[in-house]
Amino acid sequence: MRGFTLAEVLITLGIIGVVAALTIPTLMQNLNRRDTIAKVKSFYANATNAIKLAEAEYGTMDKWQGVTNQDVYSTNPEEYTKYNLNATDWVGYKYIIDYLKTSEVCGATENLCGMSTERYHYYNGNAGNYFTNPAIVKIQLANGSPATIWNNPSGCSNETPCGTMGIDTNGEKGPNVTGIDYFEFRLFPNGSKVQDTGTSCHKEKDHMGNSCFGYILFNDNMDYLD
Repeated sequence: MRGFTLAEVLITLGIIGVVAALTIPTLMQNLNRRDTIAKVKSFYANATNAIKLAEAEYGTMDKWQGVTNQDVYSTNPEEYTKYNLNATDWVGYKYIIDYLKTSEVCGATENLCGMSTERYHYYNGNAGNYFTNPAIVKIQLANGSPATIWNNPSGCSNETPCGTMGIDTNGEKGPNVTGIDYFEFRLFPNGSKVQDTGTSCHKEKDHMGNSCFGYILFNDNMDYLD
């Protein structure tokens, strides 16, 4: 009977180690991407359902803009206290939040609900938002992901968005880049819609990444990162 020599065992282990070093990072990357895709799609379904329910009760978003926040604040201050809002905040936040599946509402405060305190960037490398800005309402979804809502103060129509909703799929971890771990879509009367179908989202660094939300919804992958 003849067994393996020590040299043969070491060579075999070395080969296994090389294969693992080559494949494990790819497997982890694929798992992370599938998790990101699942969170983006879940967020969109949650948000669009909340908006439909809110519009059924309060009318379309363009009508929300027609209600002065000061009037609502003066008659229902407890609602603003509940959502950490103030008289200058968009009343539409309250309508949407009422129907969202959330675990925490940080509202229009410096509490980030899990967002990073670092400055976010666009896919092309340009500097983006600090979500420490108290004008942006922060919430935490039921799955733990932080999300944002902010409005277009000049009003809206079917051509002009009423506001924007965004999700950070991995919280404070980073890289905090639109199209990689932060995704957003616009709010319009009579339903929300992504900025486009994702045709502006590709691997070249010549776009902001806003279209990547649509790319994920329509293609169910993130191969623009390859």
